[in-house]
Amino acid sequence: MDGRHFAFVLEKYMENNRRKLREEKMRLAKKKHAEEKDDPTVILALDIKKIWKSLEEFSIPSDAWRRVEDFALPSAYRTCTKVKGKMILMDSISAAEAAKLSSVFEEFQTVVQYITGAYMDVSTNIAEDPEQTEKYYDKTCPALLNLWSACVRLTVDCIITLKQHWGETDEYMDLSRTISSTCATCVKMVTVIYDVIKLPVPDAQRDAFLECSVDKSTDVCSALSKLLDAAKPNEEGPTDAMMEMITWSLFSLNHVSCFVIKPLLANGHAESNWFKRYSGTLNKMFDKLQSVTDESFTGVDSQARKESPPPPQAESEPEPEVKGEAKGQENKNEADTKGVKKGDVKGKGVAEAQEEEPEPEVPAPQQQTPEVLTTLDQQYAKFSEEVISTGKVTVCLEDPSDQNVRIFYRPEVHKALGKCRFGACDMKDRVQWLEEIDLSPDQRLVSDIYVIKDGILKTATAVEVEVTAVPPQGSASRIIVKVKQGGSWSILEDFDREVLPEHVQISFKTNELEALYAYMEEQSDEEEIVPEGCTFKSPTNPKVFINFPHGAVEEPTKVLVKFVSVENDTDERPTSKDKSSDSIIGILAVSDTVEISAKDPSVDIQKNILVQLTIDGDDSEDGKDTHLVVIRYRGDQVQVMDKSQCHITKVESGVYSVQTRGLWCIAIARIKKIFLNMRDTVKKEFLVMFGKVKLCNICTFIDNTLRDRERGLTTFWIEIIEKVKVPEATSEHAQQNLIEVKSSRSKDLIIRQNETLNIQLDGQIRVIGSPLTDKYTLTYLENTDNHLQVPLEIKRDQDKPPNAVFTFKDSTSGQTCHTVSVPIRDLTELATDEITSRPPTKYHDKSNSGEQLKHRDEAAKNVLSHSSLMCLARAISNTDCKRLGTQMGVPTETMQKLWETCEREATNTNFRILCEWRGKSVRSSMVDFLLNSLRTIGLCSQAAVIEKVSKLGRGILQEDFSS
Repeated sequence: MDGRHFAFVLEKYMENNRRKLREEKMRLAKKKHAEEKDDPTVILALDIKKIWKSLEEFSIPSDAWRRVEDFALPSAYRTCTKVKGKMILMDSISAAEAAKLSSVFEEFQTVVQYITGAYMDVSTNIAEDPEQTEKYYDKTCPALLNLWSACVRLTVDCIITLKQHWGETDEYMDLSRTISSTCATCVKMVTVIYDVIKLPVPDAQRDAFLECSVDKSTDVCSALSKLLDAAKPNEEGPTDAMMEMITWSLFSLNHVSCFVIKPLLANGHAESNWFKRYSGTLNKMFDKLQSVTDESFTGVDSQARKESPPPPQAESEPEPEVKGEAKGQENKNEADTKGVKKGDVKGKGVAEAQEEEPEPEVPAPQQQTPEVLTTLDQQYAKFSEEVISTGKVTVCLEDPSDQNVRIFYRPEVHKALGKCRFGACDMKDRVQWLEEIDLSPDQRLVSDIYVIKDGILKTATAVEVEVTAVPPQGSASRIIVKVKQGGSWSILEDFDREVLPEHVQISFKTNELEALYAYMEEQSDEEEIVPEGCTFKSPTNPKVFINFPHGAVEEPTKVLVKFVSVENDTDERPTSKDKSSDSIIGILAVSDTVEISAKDPSVDIQKNILVQLTIDGDDSEDGKDTHLVVIRYRGDQVQVMDKSQCHITKVESGVYSVQTRGLWCIAIARIKKIFLNMRDTVKKEFLVMFGKVKLCNICTFIDNTLRDRERGLTTFWIEIIEKVKVPEATSEHAQQNLIEVKSSRSKDLIIRQNETLNIQLDGQIRVIGSPLTDKYTLTYLENTDNHLQVPLEIKRDQDKPPNAVFTFKDSTSGQTCHTVSVPIRDLTELATDEITSRPPTKYHDKSNSGEQLKHRDEAAKNVLSHSSLMCLARAISNTDCKRLGTQMGVPTETMQKLWETCEREATNTNFRILCEWRGKSVRSSMVDFLLNSLRTIGLCSQAAVIEKVSKLGRGILQEDFSS
């Protein structure tokens, strides 16, 4: 066997092994997908998703509401039963199962949100049409009450089950938050939908609707009692979530009491068994609520409890007996009067309707009916005051994608918040916000710009805002916060700050907010140079000063002077005790910096300025292995000068003086001698050490949770990360299933604060979702989240390269600083952790000679001639040809029509599909496109034949496929 034949056999062997390995990985991936597809929890989440997806199809509000009544409400109720039955029968909950259950509750939340939104779209029509109002209270409202009761009971049972199987991982915490959020979503639905003062109940349905409301309130109250028994703050488990659920459940009970039960309550209702049962359930719940409020959270002593109004008959029998004492009658009448006044405040329509009734006002025969409802109102007010106001209960608005911000609010203001979201400004809007806040050179941003999105924050009751800032170590006291309210920016005078190891937590209360940010201001001192000469000394180091000699200026001149100390610099700066990091290799030590500038750019300094500076380190090697250099900078201009270019004088050990002409920022650095010939590197290191720029990498990730290989959907996560933080960031992202694309990391880039990179997309891809654009911007801010998500789908286009290409360019110079190119074939075939960025290919390379292009065009005409396409049509099955047509962009409808036209004959249909793709004209790029498409659908042997024929410059023959 000769060498060439051996190499050929070896290559075939390796190719066969690679193919088998690829097939095995695909088999395992399909097996995993099949297992998840058959998982009951995954199926349940998909079934719930179908409910809200069915509502998404309707654009007319009345049609959507009809769909809610006929399908969504009964389906949502059945879902509660299914989920509850599944969870309470679990022997254990693994972390993986907890993650799947979280998706179930998230989908259910979406269903409830769609139901609430559909009601808000038709609420005016319901109120104005008596027929719709009658139908609403006769059929829809009881179903909604049923859903509220079922949802509260479901979430209570599930959170108690979760507590029994609690684990200390993020999956369990996420599940507890999702359960609590589901409960809150259902309560918000109730408070939006139920208000008989705004939407009066027809007389014919008053009694039935009141009874239904009381029955469902009784069920919710029983579930709340069960939750109060289980909520033990000192135990491990989802304590925060349980307390939040207690808050929302109690709030919903009080809302239904104030806006449904009290306005509808009439003579004789209190004698009914359903109201007695409700009263007894409430009284039991009051005791448990008082215990949680006093013992667990607020620490109120017994004397304080005596001073607060006690719940009536708290220790009486389970079913309260009817009593008719005069005192109780008086309390009843007084409470009824208070209820009417509340109705007057909420809406005058009900009060006027009550005045027009012909029957005289009859005193209520029961003492406990109003007293129980009044006590409920008092208990909620007390709970709000003693528990929610202390911050022990987390009822908050937070952006799921940004854990650095939260707004704590009382449940009763949730309507004012509407659909508001609070978080960092979107990356696409960051440049606009930075232009609006317009920081001066002395101001340094230490937080992101946090904005209220999808609405406005303006509430009657103050909310508490909590954000995170990352100032330099030891400078938390110098943080300044600016807020935007009413369209204008102002400095926030009163706020609290909590200094933590890695950041500072800022919190304040407000009734209105549009945006905010935190910054620090390091003001330069304004000094005056006089013609007689003057000296300005550093306040922290007397050996550091600036001297302006006699005659430096002709008249008094104002300048700005700032002494920047080594102690205030970044962790990347080397000192005599701290050797160079991997990004600082040339500079061994650096002095303090003296920054001198003038407000008036026309200021002329006529003589040399003397600057004295101190620098640490051993100077015995200076001139041998090390050199002292002067670094001076002004704006973007940086100069590195050795002793031959400027006058450096040693005053004493570690103290040097420098003479310079003009107003510059001056520093001294000790560098390795070899770096005298690499001054650009010294400039870069100096800027990095003093925080003028950051050494960063552009990292590209793929979100594995959002990837769909079959449909060619991929979401890229592109992020600018400081070089020193890249290992930690990539590790954290991997835990979040964000997989870095191999070979996609950029070289070390010098990036300034507020610098913007333009990202251009190209290739056989298309952006999905919003915004539909192929141009993005990525603006860098220090110590913030600097990422961008780009959801893509494969879009076959033979005139574009078969890759997903991201080109990064500096927005100022327009120069390309980085490129990522991922073959689209890899996006459909390979596992996420195997996808690799490859050097971008020069598609339609203009550098090719005319002869080469002509040869390629002639070869393409031969390969894609009708006779060649007929040979290919015979070599593949109709199923494979349809897959090939789909891959190449031929519409499915067209292929079906050709199938019918050709009377279901496979070869002719295949030929017509291929001709439909080819069109009337042929280009050389179409051959490459055909080859990539064949390989993508697994027809590698046919692709190899066409590639061989193309190189020979002839057409395809039938025997090519049989050899």
